[in-house]
Amino acid sequence: MNTYTTTNYASRKSSFSARTRALLLSISLVVIAGCGGGGGGSAPAGVDTTPTAPSNSYTITSDGYGLAKVTYLSSSKSDLGIVFRAAIATSLTDPDYKTVTRIDIHPGAAITPQVVYSLGSGGAAPAFPGSVYFLNGQPSTLIRTIGGTISFTRYGSNTGDRVSGSYNAIIEDDNNPAKPTYTVAASFDFVIDSYGPAPAP
Repeated sequence: MNTYTTTNYASRKSSFSARTRALLLSISLVVIAGCGGGGGGSAPAGVDTTPTAPSNSYTITSDGYGLAKVTYLSSSKSDLGIVFRAAIATSLTDPDYKTVTRIDIHPGAAITPQVVYSLGSGGAAPAFPGSVYFLNGQPSTLIRTIGGTISFTRYGSNTGDRVSGSYNAIIEDDNNPAKPTYTVAASFDFVIDSYGPAPAP
């Protein structure tokens, strides 16, 4: 009787231990699966995984004229060339979009980084294959770029390429009979075919 009881107890204990081990193994597998074992997992809550849009910048470094504050930057490429606009706007389709300054690069222009190009009709440097305009928020203006220089530290001509550089422009205000001249200098950095708010100073 005692032998049977002892044997039966040992058998039940062994069976219980086996069931316990199986249960623990199942729980472990569930926990591993829940942790994303073998997978990339997901980003923690609160982490922004949205791809960063290209950032454009336009910084006035010297302004003898008194240009309006730029709030929006855009660039585009077409059969007419590459255009970079520094404007007053809230979006690209803002009905009250006003261009402050604009850099036009002729289609197919061969621009070499680190080379200094002349603006306007004079200058000893090679002529810039394009134009720099100063509209200052007006649909048209009699402000002309008559001299100065522009150079590029980085230049690409395709959509998605980055264009960086700076200019020092001499402008003439023909709205005034005296035709006073001013100097405006700025640096620029933009991705072709991109747009967005101007970064905070």
